[in-house]
Formats: sequence, structure tokens, C-alpha cells
Amino acid sequence: MDVNVDNFVAGIGKIMGVNDPAELSSLFSGEQPPSNDMNDVQKTIASVCRLMSIVFKASKNMGKENEGSTNNQNNSGVQGLQGPQGPQGRQGTPGRQGVQGEKGVQGEQGPPGDEGPQGVQGIQGEKGPEGVRGFPGADGCTGNDGDSFFKIDENGNLVPKSINSKNKSIKNIDFNCENKFRIGSKKIELDGITFNGEKVGHMFEWEVEPRADEEFFGRIVYLNKNNNKINLIEQIQDGEVVEPIGVVLKDPSVVYNNHTNHWKGKYLTDDYGNILKKTVYKYINKKGVLMMTSRRPSKNKDYEIVDVNEINPEFRIDDKYVNRFERNEWTPVCISGNVCVKIMRQDEIGQNWIVSKMINETENIRNVFIR
Repeated sequence: MDVNVDNFVAGIGKIMGVNDPAELSSLFSGEQPPSNDMNDVQKTIASVCRLMSIVFKASKNMGKENEGSTNNQNNSGVQGLQGPQGPQGRQGTPGRQGVQGEKGVQGEQGPPGDEGPQGVQGIQGEKGPEGVRGFPGADGCTGNDGDSFFKIDENGNLVPKSINSKNKSIKNIDFNCENKFRIGSKKIELDGITFNGEKVGHMFEWEVEPRADEEFFGRIVYLNKNNNKINLIEQIQDGEVVEPIGVVLKDPSVVYNNHTNHWKGKYLTDDYGNILKKTVYKYINKKGVLMMTSRRPSKNKDYEIVDVNEINPEFRIDDKYVNRFERNEWTPVCISGNVCVKIMRQDEIGQNWIVSKMINETENIRNVFIR
């Protein structure tokens, strides 16, 4: 029996990796804890042996307490080892969700928060469309007569003042101007007129605007019938119809199509170029301001019905107007008169033109009468 116990202990010590019986005994009794170098099997065996040691000690103590008891009393047996834990039971059925509680009373509103920082300024919006132009303002009051030989009569006509009771007209008036004498009028009626100049010009627009430092005085120009603009002979494409219209001038005696005072399209016109009229009511309002409107005033107002030129809606009164004679894209062209012409090799001469004397043979500048 002792030999078997020694063999059993030796086998256990071999499994545990402990050859010293005293060390093995202290390990089983719990006096020495398992080493960290032991594997899981060695640690399990040490725990089981320590459990058995506790059981044996408990059984021994229990036997001493039961000594001296009556013979009729049965000796209690040694408590057996605790069996292994059974498998975990199945999870029970989850209970039903409880009834949702009532909504609590809303709490009081908290104090207002601090004011936030000022936002960044937004991008400026686009400019709106231009408004419709209003009606033209009323005519100003007529000024007093100045120191002049003329006056305006009751019909708005400019007439000479009476010099004396016998002479009610002026025989002669002399105007001496060094550069130009300009009259801005829609219509001029003369019984007779005399000019010292020899050239009658008409304003035409270049198809290709020349540079500011380019001058083409004395050159023959040709009319593009598709757009009524002019070109030099070297600017005409192959195959285009070549038709000379006149010669570029510097200082014409008389010039047409200049539109000196305002934009050509200021007033609406019909297909023949006649200015369209519209009827307006002319009266003085309560503030003493002369008004012109298309609405008939109230019956208790004195008004006058007049016809005025109809303004083009595209006319912009605030834009500064520059007449064609002062713009680089326009030029006066002699269409009638006696003019000096620099004739290039490719130039064509109009059928009604008369070429006369040579002025500069090197530049081939000749005198031409255009009719």
C-alpha cells in the first residue's frame, strides 16, 4: 500500500514537474501557490489536490466531534466531492414590454441665450432692369429780350426786331466765322444761298474702323450695299462688287447725315424716316409747374392739346452724345463737287466722274469733279 502511494505521488510529481516531495506536499496543502511557469493541466491538478486536502481535514474534524455520542445515533458519513456543474439552461422567454408611461409635464422655458455674433454681409444683388423713361419735361419760360436784332413772336418764330417805324426788316447780316457756323434745326428755308466751298460731303461709317493715327483723306471709298458702310479698295474681298461712292474729305463745305445735336434714333420714325407724333395735354398744376401728359386732366383745369415728337424707349438721356463728325468710325465723303483724289492702281473711277489735271505725279494726285 505504501509502495503504491509512493508511486502515485511520484507520478503526480512527474506530471507537475516537481521532484521534491516536501515541495509537492506544500503545493497540495495550499501553503505554496501554483507557479506561473505551470501550464493549465498542472494548475488544475494542483487545485484538485488542494481541494481533496481540505475535504480530508474537514472529515477528520467531524469525526472528533462525533466521539461520545450515543450508540443509537448513526455516524455521519464523509461529505462527497461536489459534482461538476451542469449545462446552462435555456434562456427564458422575454417578458412583454411594459406600458409606456405618461408624458411628463414640460419644463419651464430657460432664459434667453446670449446674442450671437453679427453675420457676414451678403453679396450685393444684381442691378435691376432699367426703368421706363418718363415723359419729356415741360418747356421752360421764355426769357427776356436780349441785345439782339431778333426776337420771338407770339407764334414762337424768330423774327428781326423793328429798328424804327419805317424799316421793319433787316437788309443784310454779315457773319464772319474763322472755323464753322453751326445751326441746329430740323428744317431751314432759304430763298438763296452762296458757298465759297467746292465740296458737298455725306457722313459714312467705316466697315473697318481705322486707328486714331490713320488718315485716308483724298482716297476713293466703295459702298457695301449690304450694310451701307464704306471700305478702301484694298479692304474689299475678291468677288465683291466694286462701286465707288466718293472721296474721303477733311473739311467739307456742306455735310449731310451728321446728326449734330442728338442720336439719330432719339425719336421713333416710320418706314420713310418721318418722325412719329403723339398727342399730349399741356397744363399747369397746383404748384405752378408746367405739365405734359398723355392723360386728360380734370375738367376744372385749363389745358392745351399739343402734338410732340414720340421719344424712342431706347434713347438714354443721361448719355453724353458725340456727333459723327467727331467720331473716328465716321468720316465725311465727297459725293458732289471738285476734289483732289489720290488714285491707286486698283481704284475704280465712277462713271459720272471727270478726271482733270495732275496735281502730284509722284503720288498720282489728280483733280476730279464728282457729279
